[in-house]
Amino acid sequence: MKEGAPREDPAEEPVAIERPPPLAILAAVAAVADLFWNRVAVRLMTDDETGIAWMRAGVFPRNLAAVAGIAALTWSLFGFLRMAGYAGLARRLMLSAVAGLLLPAFLLAIVVQKERVSILVVLIALGMANALAVLMGAGAATYRSGALRWAVSFATASGALVLVVLIVASVRSLVELGLGGPVGFVARHGGELAWHAVPLFAGWFLLRPAPKGAPYSMERLPDRRALVGAALTFALVVGLGAYGQWVLHAHRFGTLLYGALRLTLLPESIGWLYAISAGIAVAVAVLGLTSGSPMKAQVGAAVALWLAAGYAPRAPGQLLDFALAVVLLARAAQATDPEGRRRARFRWGSLSGSDPPPL
Repeated sequence: MKEGAPREDPAEEPVAIERPPPLAILAAVAAVADLFWNRVAVRLMTDDETGIAWMRAGVFPRNLAAVAGIAALTWSLFGFLRMAGYAGLARRLMLSAVAGLLLPAFLLAIVVQKERVSILVVLIALGMANALAVLMGAGAATYRSGALRWAVSFATASGALVLVVLIVASVRSLVELGLGGPVGFVARHGGELAWHAVPLFAGWFLLRPAPKGAPYSMERLPDRRALVGAALTFALVVGLGAYGQWVLHAHRFGTLLYGALRLTLLPESIGWLYAISAGIAVAVAVLGLTSGSPMKAQVGAAVALWLAAGYAPRAPGQLLDFALAVVLLARAAQATDPEGRRRARFRWGSLSGSDPPPL
């Protein structure tokens, strides 16, 4: 700094949580490509030879999303654990235990061939990914971050209700008492409604003007080109959904939709309405990733991963997308909290993590 130059305000310095972690955007783009290539386009193939060729080509975006996603998730979790401003010691210790089971399960699912992955590995990944979402989201939901707080809250509710469904399905006594069906039904469809709400509140965050004196990188609203691009993307997805139901008929379209996103709330006769929700998610992702703001890009990547994961994912790759999406939303919610910058600088000085020191 030159002599006599004004001293920069530490509150205006960039912090790591405002920016997406390394490879997060690459993982989001590859995950969406995997969704539309492997879970939509390949299943529409009627020619066996063409379908096999497309399946082989689809290995690349799937593996790219997995490798980049694990790197981004590991980086994000390491930041969470070393920054006491995210949460107190107890929550960080619980998260480290969950991550210690989840990350090796993801690595095994990537390295080992799909046919050789044991059901135990899949069950561990399934339970731990939703547990991680609940732990991350429960802390981030307390941040004073407006729309993102609601987005994280609904993401947490979705993961928690999926855990309820898993518990109900596993406890035989509930099934024998006749409680398993009603509780599982409410939890299943309640979680799906929460899943649809996440892109809506993330989009609200991207479209809102930045508060006066905002200490994070929301310096401008999306420009006209970004808004037009998002609107055209939304119209394209909705149009393809309506056309797909008309061509494929309700049952086959519903089967395709379930295989891609695991959505079952609406009747098959109006299943094309799900294209509206998917269109909103794609439009929000495009809006965030093209905004030029690292903060908004992180939110856009989170929504893209949220869509790619689908509701209540079962496959390891989709579980990875789900976990990374919640982590990115939690990072953004922390950064947009009025105290976020101060808390993000609070390391291991206090074990409680409840009273960050002043700047």
